[in-house]
Amino acid sequence: MLDGLLVIHTTGVPIYYYRPDRLSKERDNNNVILFSGLLTAIQAFLKEVEIGEARIFETEKNLILIHPSKNYFITILIPLSKKGEMDTYSKLVNEINMAIKKWEKELDGLDVEVLSSFKGKAGKTLTEIIKKWEKEASIPVVAKKLKECLW
Repeated sequence: MLDGLLVIHTTGVPIYYYRPDRLSKERDNNNVILFSGLLTAIQAFLKEVEIGEARIFETEKNLILIHPSKNYFITILIPLSKKGEMDTYSKLVNEINMAIKKWEKELDGLDVEVLSSFKGKAGKTLTEIIKKWEKEASIPVVAKKLKECLW
């Protein structure tokens, strides 16, 4: 349902990461750091040439939704097969954004210790929001499949 969610500080530091069903944590951590740097560079470049920040783009496998804020941006990887469900994913981004706002003052600046501790403070809350969203988002799918079986 959700391929991944990443909260990136505007400096490029990944401060929260969620990706279900991943086996290799070390390789995944390296990929998260690289992906965070890439997205941050793209956003900085687009600002510099006065085009405006990217909000959404598509790869071969995923639709990438980006929600910028003052000190961070939220990035969601959506499977292309779920492209028609953008409203559902937008609701998740809004809920995650509202939760992060509680800690936004802590994210103002370059304090590496604060950025490193963010996942510990906010990680549990954000993961709970995602798990709840995944559960709620799967209910209509199950109902549709059940209806198809009955009719």
